Amino acid sequence: MAPFLQKENWQHWCLPIIHGFFAQTRCSSFGWSFSVALIARRSRFYAGTRYRKRGLNVDGQVANDVETEQLLCDESTRHLACGHVMSFVQIRGSVPLFWSQEAAAYNPKPPVVYPLCDPTLSATRRHFVDLLERYGTPQLVVNLMKAKKVSHAQTETTRNPNSSVMSL
Repeated sequence: MAPFLQKENWQHWCLPIIHGFFAQTRCSSFGWSFSVALIARRSRFYAGTRYRKRGLNVDGQVANDVETEQLLCDESTRHLACGHVMSFVQIRGSVPLFWSQEAAAYNPKPPVVYPLCDPTLSATRRHFVDLLERYGTPQLVVNLMKAKKVSHAQTETTRNPNSSVMSL
């Protein structure tokens, strides 16, 4: 797509869109005017519905990856070139291991299944290398899995990401 976008008049043929969400609002605090924007971009690589897509694929792309960017724009200058724009990016996605859950109408919490064995964590490593290339450092990894013991498989899924990240 990059060569196409470098051509003249590409705007006549291509409309930039995202699979995600955008919202913007103007705010004022103690006489300071600013805009706040929220942009959520959903990845196209391993998207799917809950229970249908879990874990990561062999290329290191996690299921249901969403990049959320919060922008704060100082409106007092009206010039973006002056550097009065602040950005904070968060990424959320499935636990970067090979795991899945079979959706079933009769079971609201299906068991966790580990379909592939990856003892060297090569796909998990690819995932984190990609994050470092895209966003640089520092990065903070937060495990949002429930810590209370629900089942042995869920406990293993909670423990595995922690040990995987530490071993990388």
